Amino acid sequence: MQAMAQEMSLALESHDLRARELEMLSRLQTASRLSELNDELSDVLAHTVEALNVDGGILFVADAETAVWQPMAEAGRSLGNMLPLVQSLAAGAAQGEGPVSIRGLDQGGNEGIRSLLAAPLRTEGQMLGSLVLWADRHNAFSRRRTQLVAIVANQAALLVANHRLYLKGEYKAALAERARLAREIHDGLAQTLGYLKLPTAP
Repeated sequence: MQAMAQEMSLALESHDLRARELEMLSRLQTASRLSELNDELSDVLAHTVEALNVDGGILFVADAETAVWQPMAEAGRSLGNMLPLVQSLAAGAAQGEGPVSIRGLDQGGNEGIRSLLAAPLRTEGQMLGSLVLWADRHNAFSRRRTQLVAIVANQAALLVANHRLYLKGEYKAALAERARLAREIHDGLAQTLGYLKLPTAP
């Protein structure tokens, strides 16, 4: 009877985790406000932290021009003075192909972080940043959770890439509009000058 109760408990826990994962993936599919990238990434990160029941997360994005990694979104417990360490771990992990899980961080005096998972944000061979999650318990990131975080990181990378394309499109549209206005002003001025010359001609 006790074994059956344990099985039921595990099944319910697995079902609950699956429901949270599906809700998080559904949230990723509806992320479409390209003009509000920070809000979107914060929302995605908050849902990920909640769905995986971890203590916190941070999303680093490389600046498009300088390639310097900046924290774009944070959720859960703050890193405080551990931010530089986590940032360097994330940058190192991003050189690999997939997510990197680090265990036993509490042994180095990093209290409150026993497990850390860093997943690269990469699209079309371009490194855009890294998604980092942490937990105050050992072995917080199973294979299944690691795969899920990789999916979230890929979706976040697409959001960042689409946002950059959106900004480029807006910039090109602004340049085109400026050029059109300059032509109109030039043509209008030429017509006005031509008209002014007509009456003075003998």
